Amino acid sequence: MSKKHDVARRLDHEQIRDRVAVYDFTMGLIEIKGKDAKAFLEEMCVNSIARLVPGQITYTSLLNEQAQMIDDVTVYCFAQEKFWMISAFKDDTLLWFNEHRGNRAVSFEDMSDEIALWSIQGPESRRLIASCMLSDMTDMKYYTFMENEIASVPVILSRTGFTGELGFEIFADATRMERIVDRLLQRGKKFGVKLIESDVTLESVPTEKGLVTIRDFRGNNPLELGMGWSVKWDKEFIGKKALEAVKKKGPARKLTGFVAVDDEIDIELESPVKIEGKVVGKVTTANYGYTVEKSIGYALVDANVAENGAKAVVETDGKKVEVTFCGRVFYDAERKRVNAIQNVGSLSFESTRDFLENRNFASARPIQGVFAAMPTPMLGDESLDVENIAVQVNRCIENGLDGILIGGNSGEFPSLSLEERKLLFKTSVEAASGRCKIVACTGANTTQWTKELCSYAGEIGADYVLVMTPYDPATTDEGIVAFYEEIADLCQVGVMIYHYPDATNVTMGAEEIAQLARHKNIVGIKNVADLSSTVGIVNATRHQSFSVLSGLDEVFLGTLAVGGDGFMGVGAAVAPALCRELYDSYQAGNMEKAQECHRKLCRIMEVVFALPFPGALKASVEVQGYCCGHPRRPSAAIDQEGRRQLHNILVQTGVMEG
Repeated sequence: MSKKHDVARRLDHEQIRDRVAVYDFTMGLIEIKGKDAKAFLEEMCVNSIARLVPGQITYTSLLNEQAQMIDDVTVYCFAQEKFWMISAFKDDTLLWFNEHRGNRAVSFEDMSDEIALWSIQGPESRRLIASCMLSDMTDMKYYTFMENEIASVPVILSRTGFTGELGFEIFADATRMERIVDRLLQRGKKFGVKLIESDVTLESVPTEKGLVTIRDFRGNNPLELGMGWSVKWDKEFIGKKALEAVKKKGPARKLTGFVAVDDEIDIELESPVKIEGKVVGKVTTANYGYTVEKSIGYALVDANVAENGAKAVVETDGKKVEVTFCGRVFYDAERKRVNAIQNVGSLSFESTRDFLENRNFASARPIQGVFAAMPTPMLGDESLDVENIAVQVNRCIENGLDGILIGGNSGEFPSLSLEERKLLFKTSVEAASGRCKIVACTGANTTQWTKELCSYAGEIGADYVLVMTPYDPATTDEGIVAFYEEIADLCQVGVMIYHYPDATNVTMGAEEIAQLARHKNIVGIKNVADLSSTVGIVNATRHQSFSVLSGLDEVFLGTLAVGGDGFMGVGAAVAPALCRELYDSYQAGNMEKAQECHRKLCRIMEVVFALPFPGALKASVEVQGYCCGHPRRPSAAIDQEGRRQLHNILVQTGVMEG
């Protein structure tokens, strides 16, 4: 079967051209550092490295003294003394660099095994990336990059690709890339995303756009390849003298495009190209172009015959195929699809490895998804049930939740001593063991006690702290802002505002919340208020790195619809799998399913909140087979009739079997 009729390849090719594809594109990655790094690269590369500013990327080639290409690479500028180089042949490149380093203050590190590179390409790539990234990236200019975050994993996001389409590439710690890919595929359902593994990413797609690979360039010079645009003649580089001689005389060969008359024959690489029986060159690339619907490729031929429209014959596998020479770009020659608007992204971390591995992460980042407001299991003597605290944490994780709120109102924090709250924090963090985010509720009646709990939560590894608005004793609006800023200045981890007007009789305005959102360590809010309140907060903070999560079950879906980031509430502790399904259905664009899940959740919570709370939360967990104990007195326990009601509604909604 010829490539023309390869349905699998065609579908993958069309996926990139028409929608969006995600695929592994990991290559060699070399970090070049030191005070002489820029000067060294300036000598090694034919393109200008000196002009780069942090956040910019350039394409260039490396030549030997004979002006033959050793490699073509992309260079990322992080700082004046730090660069990344992406190379398909990093071992050869490293050997070449070490041979030419001399006494210069420059070092090279192979980071290829530590950092993975995945590509997201296609016309829907921007919308997909924007739906996943923490910080806005919609105005990134082609060949720029920035620090960002996806699924709580730090990444380097670059506006690059090898497809000629609108696209992006993500660098991340290789051990955490699976989580990123899962998020891309989950969020990408509504954009028609597909994970692809075929070779179209190196064959038919780049060939239509005239992009070259090693089979085209190795042993040749940039002028033969039509890449003189990448050579900066006003600087010195290895191979310049030989390349100047080629320029003066004119290249003897030229890499030209061709279209085959018979598109049913797959042309083999290295096949001789003949004109009037004389060999004038060879085929370096040959593919079927599924967008242009032609058999296309490149041939390196004698320059004097490389004219558009010239006819030639390729002899391949015992067959003769007539071809017509043409320009090497077969599709979108105006580059309309790949070009984009504006800006170089932000770069703040001196050590990219530390950034990607979440080390020295100075300012905490916002959160998204579904968080359970977990009950606090207790023994018969009303002491903390450490064993079942861990069981509850594992239950939430096993049901796919993004995180857990521990020691909130639902966790009976007003009845717990400071030492009990610390034990609850420590037990939960250890049980989670990094598998989900832990949010520790550290609200207390005094600033001193709140600081003590926040410091402890940070020390033992909680991811965020949730701090309730001061209410007992009451304070002024200015006092509330000053309180949160003082706490945020102290905290090692991100601070979330716990806004619960019905419980505290304190209502914060959207302007106050937006003011606090500008603090680098105040990362979000749990808003236990109606949807109109949530809309106001979302609108007031939409240009900031600040997450808005609802704490009311009945506005869970509405919060997502108005641009909120998720849910942190009781429903996720009662029915975690249902809440997970609700959130995922909405993100995938399946509104019908999301609405069905939300209706079920509202039915459940109507029964839960009709009974004494937090006893009803504990009982709803217990009827599902988990030990939670009674609430601490004087809170009321749930009698058998109440437990029957909870059991029935959970069965009716499919949360548990009858």
